[in-house]
Amino acid sequence: AQPFGFLSSVAEHVIAGDAAYARVVSQVGASLWRDAIDTKIIHELQNRTGQIIDTQASLRSPTGLLAGLDDLVVKTRPANFDQDGDGMPDDFERMHHLNPLDPTDRNGLNLSDQGYTNLEVYLASATRTVPEPNTTTLSLPGVISLLFAHQLRRRN
Repeated sequence: AQPFGFLSSVAEHVIAGDAAYARVVSQVGASLWRDAIDTKIIHELQNRTGQIIDTQASLRSPTGLLAGLDDLVVKTRPANFDQDGDGMPDDFERMHHLNPLDPTDRNGLNLSDQGYTNLEVYLASATRTVPEPNTTTLSLPGVISLLFAHQLRRRN
């Protein structure tokens, strides 16, 4: 029997711990735009002041506000942002020769040669998924396996 070769998927160009930490801190968050909670958690990470959160009360300010929820500013989009309500902004639809007044074009496959709907193509374009050049991404199961193996070695 051959040992499982999970290390074979490790990137050829391993980066130093400090560089990896900086990269993770610069790219983490609940969405593309960091909110008050993201900022708070990153601050706690960098200052090593984080703690277990077991109730929302521990996150509330002295005045009782829950940052990132109770202090949200209401933002309204213009009425013509998505006239057909298909989830794609009218500007995106016009740029890609779709009809901003036809809600069914969200299910079309004309923007992808890989079988993704037009809505999926739009949603993918609204997120950052650009990998670093000349790097390989580890899958989460691979990382967990690597960490688990490391913990086993430390115990033995």
